[in-house]
Amino acid sequence: MLEPDLILAEIETRLKNSPSASSTLGEIPKTARAAKKILVTAGGTQQPIDQVRHLGNKSTGVTAAGISEVLYEMGFDVIYLQAKGSLSPRTPCEKYSFVTFEDLQQQLRSLLKDIRVDGVVHAAAVADFSVDTIEIDGKTMALNENIKLPTSDTLQLRLKKNPKLVNELRTLAGNSKLPVVAFKMTSHLPVDQARIAIEKVFSESKSNLVIHNDTREIDWDQKKYVYHVYKSKEKIATCENQTELGFQIGNYLMEVDP
Repeated sequence: MLEPDLILAEIETRLKNSPSASSTLGEIPKTARAAKKILVTAGGTQQPIDQVRHLGNKSTGVTAAGISEVLYEMGFDVIYLQAKGSLSPRTPCEKYSFVTFEDLQQQLRSLLKDIRVDGVVHAAAVADFSVDTIEIDGKTMALNENIKLPTSDTLQLRLKKNPKLVNELRTLAGNSKLPVVAFKMTSHLPVDQARIAIEKVFSESKSNLVIHNDTREIDWDQKKYVYHVYKSKEKIATCENQTELGFQIGNYLMEVDP
């Protein structure tokens, strides 16, 4: 990740050299740019199994943090809603946190009700399922976060499906035109099947942009990712790092009206 001053320099260079850019940073008054407030979600949820165990994912918040740094350098005010323990941006932002799916859902309800935002970048890796019931050695019990489950020969978890929070963002904000950037990760999917998954996100969430990445293009150890940016179901860019991705998202959010 580049230092913030280098990020800004790269953004300015790309804006000046990009034929698709409708304006440069120098042409946009700082007061006008800073007027846009963007909510960025980051990191992964943790769904409890008992007092000490949970279901989680590999999300670290590195993508959301990188995007937030670029958005700040472009003049946006960033509200950063992050999983506890996830990476924070090095640039100033208003921070809130969550642990579970329920925490994130409640924070989104509260923030989108109390704060008028001009866009949401929903980069958090949200659990598709939560624990419903637990079966230990043939005995079924309800989830209890206040105890540690005993050692057993067999343990089975019954999961319940969580609603897709990205589909609720505009309703929670009371703004049917709220710009939404959604994310879709796939695992070693052929291109045609990945396109079907991306189109489903567009259809269900009505997002303005969908950022797609596939696990075959991720180096988890080196934190290297490839991002494919889709608008209206058509790919408009491929980004090799968070700086490039942040530029693509920021440039779009500059132009769109909430």
